[in-house]
Amino acid sequence: MTYQLHQLTKFCADHRITPKIVFVPSIQAGTALGVALARSGTDWINLRFSTPEDLARDLVEPTFIADGWMPLPKDADLVEFAPILREYLSDPDNVFFKNQPYSQGLLRTIHRTLRALRISGTSPETLLRQRDNHKLRAIAQLYATYQDCLETRRWYDGPDLFVAATDASDRAPKGAVYAILDETSLPGLARQFVRSVAGKNLRRIGRDHYGIPRPGTLAVSALEDVPTLPGPDCQPAGSLFVSTSDPPTIENVELRLCSGPEVEIDRALSRILTEGWPLDDVEIACSSPDLLEDAYGLTRQREIPSTYGAGVSILLTRPGQTVRSVLNWLLSGGDRQWLRALLDGRQLNANLSDANWPEPLVTLSKLQSADTVSTSEVANLCAALLREHVTTLTESEEPARDSLVARLEDLASHCQARGSITSVVGTLMDVVDQHRFDARSPQPGHLNVVPIDRAGFSGRSRLFVIGLDSSLFPGQPGEDPLLLDHERSRISDTLEVLRTRPAAQVWHLVRLLGLSPHAILSASTYRLSDGQESEPASIIHHLANATQKLPEIDPILPSDPEHSPDVSTWKLAWSRQAGDIDAYGTTVPWLTAGSTADRERIERSFTRYKGLTGAVFGDPEGLTWSASRLETLTRCPYRYFWRYVLRIDPPEEETRDTTRWLTPLEFGSLLHELYQLYMADLPDRDQPPSIDTGTNRILSLLDELIDTTTQTIAPPNPLAFKVDVERLRAAARVFVAEESKRPTDQIPRGFEVSFGFDENSGLSSPDPVRLSLGDLTIKLRGLIDRVDETSTGYVIWDYKTGSAFHYDSSDLLGGGQHLQWALYAHAFASMLAEKDAGEKIESGYYFASDREHGRKMLSTPPTRGELGQILKPVLSLAGRGAFPPIQKTSQCRFCDYKAICERDHVLPHSISTDLHPDVDKDLIDTATEWLST
Repeated sequence: MTYQLHQLTKFCADHRITPKIVFVPSIQAGTALGVALARSGTDWINLRFSTPEDLARDLVEPTFIADGWMPLPKDADLVEFAPILREYLSDPDNVFFKNQPYSQGLLRTIHRTLRALRISGTSPETLLRQRDNHKLRAIAQLYATYQDCLETRRWYDGPDLFVAATDASDRAPKGAVYAILDETSLPGLARQFVRSVAGKNLRRIGRDHYGIPRPGTLAVSALEDVPTLPGPDCQPAGSLFVSTSDPPTIENVELRLCSGPEVEIDRALSRILTEGWPLDDVEIACSSPDLLEDAYGLTRQREIPSTYGAGVSILLTRPGQTVRSVLNWLLSGGDRQWLRALLDGRQLNANLSDANWPEPLVTLSKLQSADTVSTSEVANLCAALLREHVTTLTESEEPARDSLVARLEDLASHCQARGSITSVVGTLMDVVDQHRFDARSPQPGHLNVVPIDRAGFSGRSRLFVIGLDSSLFPGQPGEDPLLLDHERSRISDTLEVLRTRPAAQVWHLVRLLGLSPHAILSASTYRLSDGQESEPASIIHHLANATQKLPEIDPILPSDPEHSPDVSTWKLAWSRQAGDIDAYGTTVPWLTAGSTADRERIERSFTRYKGLTGAVFGDPEGLTWSASRLETLTRCPYRYFWRYVLRIDPPEEETRDTTRWLTPLEFGSLLHELYQLYMADLPDRDQPPSIDTGTNRILSLLDELIDTTTQTIAPPNPLAFKVDVERLRAAARVFVAEESKRPTDQIPRGFEVSFGFDENSGLSSPDPVRLSLGDLTIKLRGLIDRVDETSTGYVIWDYKTGSAFHYDSSDLLGGGQHLQWALYAHAFASMLAEKDAGEKIESGYYFASDREHGRKMLSTPPTRGELGQILKPVLSLAGRGAFPPIQKTSQCRFCDYKAICERDHVLPHSISTDLHPDVDKDLIDTATEWLST
């Protein structure tokens, strides 16, 4: 039990029934102390934890409300003060700020200074008494105008509450006793109120000796004369700087050095896991806001239940990023790049085509041309955009959206300020940047992550303090650029001086060391992200000297990489800690499901783990098919499932083959275009071309295509370019040589003849072709490379620029795996049915490349009924949602999806007829029928 809890226990024991009020730095700290007291078994009846402002509010707020006042909405005074400052800066009588342009930084600085003056109890008149000081006179004028604004709007704030409650301190609970934590902030007016309401019945909870200077605005200094409640000594490390003849033996502290702040957090989380420490026994204190953000990211990534006492920046969430991007869009003058980024990042659920803009964006766009706009309208529109078009959120992001919507709507309903679109948006952006959400007290089963000054109240036995390198801790001393520390001291001894903030951070750390039974302190000496080196903070060196132990150096990589924790490991560990005997099934059910799936995939029987979706995909006749889509289905239904049902695109190759200029696909596309241009440009198609003239012509066209292609596909090196160009030239020569041998009665009549692509010229048809294939009817669209007319009919050619290895001239269908030539023949026959019925049509493949030397495979297509018989089983499977990995011949070698399913494929000789409980026997029979055709 910490000395704070001992003091509170004694306080409760001495005043069992008496009303007890304990002033705390924050509601979260009070709740944490209450929970810690309860866990220790302390009876704390009639005890209330309250901040000074909350108690003042309870005493006098009803009077304010009865008189027609309302609480100041957060940041509403900043929004209303912006036009006041703009007007003041443009006033020719303004002397001190005469050459100072308006900016958000200046607005925030002046606003912060005025708030500090107000809470300290310093009035504008006090500033005006500083004679011959133009700066203080200017600040006083702005201060008076600011206060007039609050009074005009009838807004009351903390300073108003403290002044009124000090005068009404007799309303406090009669006979109450008071205690206050040393860490409680007590600026001037708060200090007066606490002394007034508590009087002599006040005691401090803390220590008499810390060994270092006490922060001036905290109770430890502001109430130094108030007695401290009796309690035990602090932990030894808390007395590090206390002068004593018998230095304490410090054994409750570990020191560690890491390579980067992210590594510090990772090592802390890994330590919690490996040691098996309950989450609600651990607290992580961060020395900077950036570390809090890093901790939030890592705990979310690993799905570690966590609370954040200081809240979370809204900019770490999709709702915050969305609103900020929209505001940036307004500042940019309507540059759609910002909105496009929202869509690309899946942050905005909206259609940004000109005809379908969401209404809030339409209205915001119109505001950009207005002379002045109201803050209320812009805030309302941003809130509407969040409500209506940022809807696909994770469970953890919904509170962020709701919090920001409430904040924007609150400003919209109370603010009247107007200004240019730039000034209004700039102020709102400042508000969004500062907004935090989900500030919660420590919860059971949750890790607690807080800044150093908010740590230590939950009574947890293990504390990690991260970020103790000299670049972060204790921070650089700074001053208010508007009101320097020496000026503040001259104006009032209750005004906070900012140069002492680093010393306050050290005090808070020493306080923490005195509270924690086991503290692990870490610092980053090298940052992997930017190569920056830094020294551990001086307190690390002090502790190293006191403990006579050098800090341990954490390796960059985990010492046991095979067992480094992942998300599943974390969740399993937390569930086991919570006493879940079936942790795998309840916490990581996907592991159990994955194990089951893995076992089922090994079996040869058909199951839902092998493409049997159980869904009804409807009649395949309702689809518009392409030949390649049908061939994908017939070659491997599983591949069809990946590509056309789940629409999974294989990842693009990260690196190109440096020995080739063009990929096989690019090589073939270029040759297809070359052959089409060459044939379409023939002066006399009725006659075969001569080799000499034709070769010169086709090589000339090829050179033009090569020049064009190099503009979009740069050769990786001269040799690769030379090799591919020679192959292209060889293919072109082969093509002309083959064309020169074309029979004189075979005349080219059409090139790239399309059907189903809205083309209505030449032989093309704009509509898909309906093919009746026996009992089966399908709609087909496609592009025929070439149509030749003969004395007896037509010949259809499909150019192939690859190998003919997988094709058999004696069985061009290949058991239904090569359908294009046959389907195109019947499709073309249907297109000509009305005018050329009865014409004989042949079809085949023309291997017009250097590899196959112009080889042709030509055949009379099977009848439509025969095609229907071949396709019917596999289309029946697809219509019933069955896409098993069955293949007539192995198709995996060059498949884009082989990495995820090669082991699943089933060939005809290995199919199992064993029935699985999930599988209909008809599916097995249909699959067997398909494989046997």
